Amino acid sequence: MNFKMIAMAAALVAAGTAHAGITKMDGVTVNGDSSVLLVMLDSTNNAAGPNVRGLTVDLGLSFSQLRAGGMYSGADQSLAWDLANNTFTINGAVQTGATNDWSGQVADFISKADMAQVKYALVAGSRRGSNVNAFLAAGTPTATQLTNQNSAKTTNMQQVDLPLYIQGANGGTLATADNGAYSMGATDTGYVGTGYNLTTVNGYLNNIFWSTWTSLGGKTNLTEVRANGSESAVGLTSTFALPAGATGWDSTGLLNDRGTLQVSADGLSVSWKTASAITPAVPEPETYALMLAGVAVATLAARRRRAQ
Repeated sequence: MNFKMIAMAAALVAAGTAHAGITKMDGVTVNGDSSVLLVMLDSTNNAAGPNVRGLTVDLGLSFSQLRAGGMYSGADQSLAWDLANNTFTINGAVQTGATNDWSGQVADFISKADMAQVKYALVAGSRRGSNVNAFLAAGTPTATQLTNQNSAKTTNMQQVDLPLYIQGANGGTLATADNGAYSMGATDTGYVGTGYNLTTVNGYLNNIFWSTWTSLGGKTNLTEVRANGSESAVGLTSTFALPAGATGWDSTGLLNDRGTLQVSADGLSVSWKTASAITPAVPEPETYALMLAGVAVATLAARRRRAQ
């Protein structure tokens, strides 16, 4: 079994440990390790008010797996979610052992939202009561914006635990499937737009100055922000150790040479990718044999020409 197959097998085992219901950020007596939630929000400003439709999707990962230094933030990672067909693929291997039930709730959201106005983000974190550990924030901050990230702002991120992980925990299929989803309106319990405004600096995504929403079809990065005000880019190519024999990194399709999250324009598929190592192809033994045979024939022909 080669190293790639071993890694795929390990991913299968990890996926098989999922359980019905989402895990909240607050571990009460220990730091929690929340489920990773994809959040979509219809930002249409109409008679019903802004943010008239919301959706949360449990992606089947935990905060520790996707945080900086986590198993899916390293090199050569390619994760894909097909929300219409309820499939989750890690590095080419379709995951089994956990129930995915996204399609119905996602279809409901799509049918009721103005998809041209929908934006998405990703939420996950860990805390113990009021003691914040760390969170994931979506967006691509500038160096100047990062200076505005401090411990006070990170502490305020715990407010997102209530609507998404507690009030909305039983919505849709979140409580009945290992990995479910919840389509909700503005008056439904756990509505993702409650108390947050897309247009304010200290709006949704937890008072982090530079945390942003991304339009469907667009790409975004992830950053781990911590209680002490520090932060780390998730899946930053420059931090990867180049494997023996590799000649460089393939960052094709990545945003800012970092791990990249993208939701398709139709809202039905999600992907997370990091840079992959470029390794020259090694010829198979048969190829070597043919090559040597060719050299021998050419050498023999050259000798005959000289002899003539």
